[in-house]
Amino acid sequence: LAAGLLAAGAAAFLTLGAGSVDGGPAEVRVLDGRAETRGWGLLRGGAGRLALLGEGPVRAWTLPAQALRWRVSEPREAVTESPSIELQLPGAQIYLETDIAPGLRVLSPAFNGWSEASEAWSRSPGGPWRFHGPWPLHGALPAATSKGAADGEAKRADPLPPSWVSEGLPPGAGALVLRLAPGGFAGPSPGAGRAPQAWLRLRLEN
Repeated sequence: LAAGLLAAGAAAFLTLGAGSVDGGPAEVRVLDGRAETRGWGLLRGGAGRLALLGEGPVRAWTLPAQALRWRVSEPREAVTESPSIELQLPGAQIYLETDIAPGLRVLSPAFNGWSEASEAWSRSPGGPWRFHGPWPLHGALPAATSKGAADGEAKRADPLPPSWVSEGLPPGAGALVLRLAPGGFAGPSPGAGRAPQAWLRLRLEN
């Protein structure tokens, strides 16, 4: 795993992003990319439980730090299915960190070859954050807007992306932050149930 993938802001990620399961997302994800290396990492967080989804090597930890329980369920079709594995720790936040392969997906301000984004922010090297609104798949990054980001029916006047997503980015570096639209690529499929809330951040080449 890439060293220190999402160490900065991890506590805030779990508290603010995945702190409430009832009525909210069962899981929150942050994709972390580096344009210069084309490498991508994935942080998944959940409250009380989190399933393994066939990822490669993972690093798992909890807040507060406690021993995890592993629940293994036998498949219905033993020949064609693998056992399901879920990490459990009631009352704690659980998260997993791993590397992922995006396949042919690419992302730059000139072209969104990743997934549709419900909200997008950009920052030029040494510049302020700018909000761009929704970003359609296969399009260039829309022009910046001052209307504020939409979150459900509410409007946010603050043009900054959520700090628990952007804090791990190098200060002053060029970057993109996206809130992916439902169904956008955010790593392994969660299967049945509520879709994860998915975010993406990309450090751009300066």
